[in-house]
Amino acid sequence: MKGVSFWSCCLILLSAVVFIAGLDSYSIYILDESKNAEAAREMWNSGNWFNPTFNGQPRYDKPPLHYFFMGAAYSVLGVGEFSSRLFSGIFGWLTGILIFLKVKNRIDERAAQVSLFSFIISVQVLIQFRMSVPDPYLIFFLTAACLELERYLSNLNHPVKHLRKAAILLALAFLAKGPVAVALVVPPLLAYLLIQRHSHHLKLSSFHDPLAIILFFGIGFSWYVGVFFSNGGDWLKEFFINHNLNRYSSPMEGHRGPFYLPLIFCLIGFFPSSLILVSSWKLTYQNIRRQPLTLWSILYIVFVILFFSFANTKLPHYIAPAFPFLSILIGCQYYARPSNMFFNTVTFLGALVLIALPFALFFTQDLQKSSFGETFSLVWGILPALLGLVAVYFVINKAKVAAYFFLGFGFLGFAFFLIGNLLPAIDVQNPVTRSKIHWENESRLYYWKKMNPAFPFQSRRIIPAWDESTRAEGVIITDRKVLDSFPYPYEEIFQGKDIFEGTEVVLIRPKPSDF
Repeated sequence: MKGVSFWSCCLILLSAVVFIAGLDSYSIYILDESKNAEAAREMWNSGNWFNPTFNGQPRYDKPPLHYFFMGAAYSVLGVGEFSSRLFSGIFGWLTGILIFLKVKNRIDERAAQVSLFSFIISVQVLIQFRMSVPDPYLIFFLTAACLELERYLSNLNHPVKHLRKAAILLALAFLAKGPVAVALVVPPLLAYLLIQRHSHHLKLSSFHDPLAIILFFGIGFSWYVGVFFSNGGDWLKEFFINHNLNRYSSPMEGHRGPFYLPLIFCLIGFFPSSLILVSSWKLTYQNIRRQPLTLWSILYIVFVILFFSFANTKLPHYIAPAFPFLSILIGCQYYARPSNMFFNTVTFLGALVLIALPFALFFTQDLQKSSFGETFSLVWGILPALLGLVAVYFVINKAKVAAYFFLGFGFLGFAFFLIGNLLPAIDVQNPVTRSKIHWENESRLYYWKKMNPAFPFQSRRIIPAWDESTRAEGVIITDRKVLDSFPYPYEEIFQGKDIFEGTEVVLIRPKPSDF
């Protein structure tokens, strides 16, 4: 990369490894991944890009942008875990590069390195950008749109090319997850205009560029118009009213919580970088006004948290669009050295977590053996613990940047243990994988009333509901809670509890003699 040092290139390469390596180390099993990966497979398989379906039934939950990218990956690499997650990882990597380049341009390369590093070591970032869900696409295009808007706002000449680029990127974010993309950008934009109206001569009329408006509506609404002509208004009504307005105004699927819960999600999801940011903060209001990137980042983060605080449905990943700008703030505060007491306390606590890891692995060996049939190598705990000890050494010697990097590498090592060892070991125990021997070569596969959503993707086919009137023979997938309603005698050939959903998968075969 031109004009970038060797160490920055190494960090950018490391970020690519973090986001892309081992994407297929565990199966697609949890509900959101399963439904999105299978919906993309069905859209790709049918070639109908205006009728999202899951297991052959209309899927109203999400717009199509991630389906398009997954379909492209399926076309080249085939259907599988790696291809369904590939572009999520790529967009995570590209988001990190956007952060790096922006901070490098506004401050310097060392601050940019810290920003990128804080992004890739944060807990939820590592999870979010390795999943076959629409959020990585939303986060990337929102981040890119906001950075273009910030360039437009901060330049006293307000070059219209940045506004038009922002319009295109925001339209793609709108195609990634719908109205939430606009809802997260407009409030901080209005607040920015209000705060800077005198010093930057900003007003709403600055955004009345006909081409930018045409680009946003032409790109952002094109697919929705196609859906309307293809399906009528049913899809649009379900998506915009039920899966957006109703999800915001009332809790869905039991995901409720107190007003402050998104802030907690933010602090935990961005750990350990979130605490380091707090310990460095020294800017006053006037300082912030003189730094447009800092002002925009703060406003955007605040409004993201507030937006989801007022929402009645609260989930941890909703807050993830704030993470790139939290990373940017860390770079903006790079030369504001962290306060000694808070920084030292945070580093010691973080190091303590890492130091405890090998002991936890050692004293739970019997549990590991009984749960997974094997034990994890202590090396996976010893290496992060050593990095934690090195971080403590640098804190004692007042080398805070080095302490932060070693603490971050320790948590990165911990993340590699989770992704490369613990999650695959847990995945082997999931009932979809364990029951594979019973359905993999079964030509007649059905479900009764309810099934784990991973089955259609893992079997690479649409699984029809078992029809009582035809009394078809074959293997039937169901759930223990609805099994009593099955109308005929059957042979139970498999049962296994779902790891994350609190349900129990059951496979049965009806007894032919009783039909």
